Parts: sequence; C-alpha cells; structure tokens
Amino acid sequence: MPGKRNIAFLLAVFLLFACFLSLYYFYYIPSQRSALHQYGFSLLRRIQTNVQTGNTNLRRLYGTSIRKLQEKENDLALQEQLKRLTPAGTMLPEPVHVDTLVEKRAGEPIPLTDTSAYFMYAGAWQIVYPIYDAIHTRIVEVSTPISSLLDPCLGYRKEFFEGFLLVNTGQQNGLVLYGGEEFGMLEKLNGDSLLLLQKGGGFPQITDVALKGVPYKLFAWSVMLERQEVILCGVVRESTYHAQINTIPVKIVYPVIILLLLLVLGLPFLKLYFMNRKETLRSRDFTLGLFR
Repeated sequence: MPGKRNIAFLLAVFLLFACFLSLYYFYYIPSQRSALHQYGFSLLRRIQTNVQTGNTNLRRLYGTSIRKLQEKENDLALQEQLKRLTPAGTMLPEPVHVDTLVEKRAGEPIPLTDTSAYFMYAGAWQIVYPIYDAIHTRIVEVSTPISSLLDPCLGYRKEFFEGFLLVNTGQQNGLVLYGGEEFGMLEKLNGDSLLLLQKGGGFPQITDVALKGVPYKLFAWSVMLERQEVILCGVVRESTYHAQINTIPVKIVYPVIILLLLLVLGLPFLKLYFMNRKETLRSRDFTLGLFR
C-alpha cells in the first residue's frame, strides 16, 4: 500500500539521519577533540624549544659582555654595558667570589656552586643568570625580567591560546612567574587551585579552571629551564575550545550537500520504483517524490 511505503521511506530517512548524528557525536567529535589536544600540545612543545633556545642565547649574550669587560674595566662600566644590551641586564650587587667555592684537584679549580639560572622577585619576576668572569675568580649574577625571555616566544603564538602562564611548582605554593596579571591572578598562588599539583597527575594534562569568572581550558606542559622545572600553560576559553571541536570543516560540508542534492534529485526515480500498477505518475511527483 502507498501509505505503508511512505512510512517505510520516512523510517529509512530517520534511520539515515540517526546514523549521521551517531557518526558525528561518537566518531567525529572525539576525533576532533583528540586532534585539537595534539595541536595544542604541539604548540606548547614548539614554544618550549624556543624558550630554551632563547634562554641559552641570553646566557651567552650576558656572558660575552662580562668576559669582555671584566679584565680591563670596573663593575660600573660592566653595568652600563649590560644596560645597553637587548634585552637589558642588571648586575646584582656583591658578586660571589669563587675562591671560597672551589676545591683544588690536580691544579684545576673545580666549582662547587650551582650556576644554573633561578627566579627572583623584585617588583616583577626576574630570571637571574650566575656567570663566571673571564678568569673564573668570581660569579657575576645578571638579572632580566622574565618577560624579556618569554615575550618574543609567546607574542605571536595566539592562533589558538588566548594567553599563557608560567608556573613554578617547585614549592608547596605554586608561583605564577608570567602571565598572571592578564587573568587577575596573584603572584603567589596555591598550585592546587590550578590542579597542577594533583597526586599522580602527570604532565602534559588539560584541566578546567575559572579565571575572572570565565571558564577556561588550561593546557599544561612541563618544561626544564636549565635545572628549574616549570609548567608552561596555554589558556583557551571553553567556548572557543568547544567551537573548535564542533566546527565541521568545509571539506566535509560540501560532500554532504552534494549527497543531499543527489538524494533529492533521485526521489522521482525512487517514486517510480515504489509505484504499483494502479498508481499514476503526476507532475508533482517530480518535486515531492515520495513525500505525499
């Protein structure tokens, strides 16, 4: 009967639509989420490489200036020279004299002190480079704002992340070294509030946070900056995150539209297939097909 055939056809269309939604929610969305996570962490990994390279270049830049001027000129001239560099450095007072920090072994001075970079707060977070002078008699400490290291690496990396944080979790309380002012965060912050110190929570990881009352996704990536372990965090709005996942790319939209057009154009032929001997073919069948 025509009525039963129409119901069967509508049921088939419904099942086709249900199949499409199932593929969308149970295959496409998870694959998009996985691809987005990989993309976000790949950005952080490239930033990590740039930051580590920039850190090496800064140490080399300040070290070259120290070793050039230390032999012939005084500390005042060295301080002026450091200020003229890009980025400028500041020599901390009271350099450490190495003769109290070394032991003699086969006539060679063996340093017993750690000369890896460390962080210091002086109105804003600074990164400090302890550097030996030209004749290894003392260690000169040069500081520069941590933004001097990070801004060149992060300023153009906002194609996905809205902002970045650098968190030092080496203590019980996490220290927000960079980016906190953009999100209204304190310099000293309990790391648990960012879920960065979870027991058994390794890195990289993605956590949900609320900053200034706005929900965000936080991508966390562990970075070794010389001997300092810090967490580089990419911050993206949750709405942007879900929009990226739910967006259907053009390369998928066009084939779906073409298939729908082919289905519509094929409805009259399906009508011919389902007709019985008593039915007649009318002009409206070419526009409405089986939907009657």
